[in-house]
Amino acid sequence: MVIMLINNVLLSIIFILSLYCAVCDIKKRTIKNNNIVVIALLCSFFAITNNEGNIYFIQAITIIIIGILLTLSGVLGAADSKLLAAYSLSIEPDILPLTLLSIPIIGGLQIIIMFLIAKFENKAPFKNGIPYAIPITFCGFISLFLS
Repeated sequence: MVIMLINNVLLSIIFILSLYCAVCDIKKRTIKNNNIVVIALLCSFFAITNNEGNIYFIQAITIIIIGILLTLSGVLGAADSKLLAAYSLSIEPDILPLTLLSIPIIGGLQIIIMFLIAKFENKAPFKNGIPYAIPITFCGFISLFLS
């Protein structure tokens, strides 16, 4: 009972912080490292209380390494890969592939919506970049919830 309450509190805080990160990415196109560190710590606590103490460091490190390569190639922002790695600390390994598949799908829908809104408003669609924290936080949190 107490563990369930702790997990619900952790999920609530992670949800609020995830929304904050997504809004910051929309408005400023940045995600502060402090927020990512707090999400990583909360996800680690969630993993300890929810996943029989398993914190999935290897998959988080793998995501960081791939994220560095994607950042260097200009495909992904550094904060985006750090944010995904923070979530992956507590996403069960059997759910992670679905998470990684759903992020570009949600991101693609977001890009289509951004394009249509920009065309409707006669603006350049991706002048300020794409706030990819939206699909990462959405899919990361859902996967965290399912873990």
